Amino acid sequence: MDDRQRPRWLKAWVVGLAAGFFCAPLPAAQSPTTGPGIRATAEVQPAPASPVETVRAISDQLAVLLRTQRARLLLEPAFLRAQVHRLLEKHLAYDGLAQRILGPHWRTASPEQRAAFSAEFRRMLERSAAATAPLALGLLEEWELRFAPMPPVTEAEQAAVRFEVQTRRGKLEMEAHLQRAGRGWRVLDVAVNGIGLSDLYRRSFRGRAQREGMAGLTSALETWNRQREGAS
Repeated sequence: MDDRQRPRWLKAWVVGLAAGFFCAPLPAAQSPTTGPGIRATAEVQPAPASPVETVRAISDQLAVLLRTQRARLLLEPAFLRAQVHRLLEKHLAYDGLAQRILGPHWRTASPEQRAAFSAEFRRMLERSAAATAPLALGLLEEWELRFAPMPPVTEAEQAAVRFEVQTRRGKLEMEAHLQRAGRGWRVLDVAVNGIGLSDLYRRSFRGRAQREGMAGLTSALETWNRQREGAS
């Protein structure tokens, strides 16, 4: 299912960096403090994080993960796959990303067709991210984020956060598109130096859907996933 207009190393680089940057589990929720002489109180809901705060928090959590678990991420494939699964389930808006990729094919698909595609797309993206994450781990050692100014987000359902990732090996221009989800935000798309995750799949996925319909595209993804899983 690769877009043949782009070299394979470019897809691996973008997917690996995007997956690596967001490869961080959120901290567990803290319980209210109780004890002798301490009155239990209702848990106070934190204020909703802004899109910039969301990106910064993910980056901070990634820094801790890489500092404490880098060896396991590089040497234990099962641990790496578990982290990738957790990050994508927690942070990625799968349906929103699918809509960006498929465009009119997503809008005209039935709920059953969307669900079938999403299931195979998740399997493919998790496997691709896990396979290319070691590349990102090699590039991301220490970094600093520099955010571009953005207007306050009030009632908007989506937001774009532009920022630079300054590493020892150079500077990366990144843009995270986020979608409101309850009191927080989920990642809708990530672009590295102008190339987004949705860009990598749009041409090939839409072309397959145009020729063979959503059923044909989903079947091709299922075959791809089955072959990769059988080879691992």
